[in-house]
Amino acid sequence: MTVGARLSAAGGATLRALVPSLPPLHPLFPEPRMTSAAISSTLPRFAIFGAGAIGGYYGAMLARASVPVMLIGRPLHVQAMRERGLRLQTAAFDETVPVQADTEAAAVAGADVVLVCVKSGDTEAAGAASRPHLGPDTAVLRLQNGAGNAERLARVLGRPVVPVVVYVAAAMEGPGHVRHHGRGDLVLASCPQAALARAGIACTVSDAVPQALWTMVNCAFNALSAITARPYRLAVGAGGRTGIAAAGGARVRGGGGGRRHRAGCRGAG
Repeated sequence: MTVGARLSAAGGATLRALVPSLPPLHPLFPEPRMTSAAISSTLPRFAIFGAGAIGGYYGAMLARASVPVMLIGRPLHVQAMRERGLRLQTAAFDETVPVQADTEAAAVAGADVVLVCVKSGDTEAAGAASRPHLGPDTAVLRLQNGAGNAERLARVLGRPVVPVVVYVAAAMEGPGHVRHHGRGDLVLASCPQAALARAGIACTVSDAVPQALWTMVNCAFNALSAITARPYRLAVGAGGRTGIAAAGGARVRGGGGGRRHRAGCRGAG
């Protein structure tokens, strides 16, 4: 049975490691024993559909650990990644990682695992575009916070979709450049554990994903960030003064340059 079939068949049950255990990549030490090509041949192939801030972060983490991954994103971002690689800035390292990137949904073809990281409003369109190119055993994981997206995507794809709770703060600094601000762990019903562990992505297997999606505590911060047009670190500090007063689309002074913003609760989606 293929990697994707095993992941899809796991449903809500705990999934054991999909491939032989490999030592995690440490940014300070060279790769021991195995070449990148040898490592890649033992790991599932990933595709990131929606390689913006969130998708770009996870794509870069996978790529720098020699996990085969294709990033699908917008034209300017893809062009920059093809020409220069994907720069990932974190508190621990600042690296430019060579990646494969494309603008077309057809690039998901051949992937064992597809991570859907598009905005919530683009969920159905992403599903319709990718559906003809998915293999019969390809596993689809939805990396969007917010309830209901997995069900919507599953209806379009005509196959099960694994919902994922995403705890990460990341932002686009420009085409081909993602800045990581904190965390990066995932909670889901089943996961390709060996590949994610190798990339330094913490993955917790849980049967309480629906409850976790409804109780995301950063939901309020997302709203404050939206209505003040500021990053989290600034919106949270200023939210008590300007964010609450500006709810419902009122004019924001000092936070959004006098523009009107509508509040929205949106995480990775």
